[in-house]
Amino acid sequence: AFRRSRGISFNRCTFRHLGAGALQFDGGAHESLVRSCHFYDVSGTAVQIGSYNTSKERDPDRQELRITVTNCKIEDVAAEYHGNAGISVGYSAGTTISRNEISNL
Repeated sequence: AFRRSRGISFNRCTFRHLGAGALQFDGGAHESLVRSCHFYDVSGTAVQIGSYNTSKERDPDRQELRITVTNCKIEDVAAEYHGNAGISVGYSAGTTISRNEISNL
């Protein structure tokens, strides 16, 4: 998990055979990019951005801001934690999810 991180970038990476989620940005992660990555055989979600219990957070340093997931291939995730999404976004601002191929959840 990347908490309170800035400028994290994953480009053309492969994430496979993982027993939990692959990437998680929370606790105030800002300006991060996941581009052209391949996720498969992941037990949980491929990418988690933010949480679902931070709707009242007012401190920008603790909010997830400007995170992008683009041109990724996500397949065969949520293999053991059924019901997970390929990309899951909680409370976040400036998030961009674009041109991803998601299948076999």
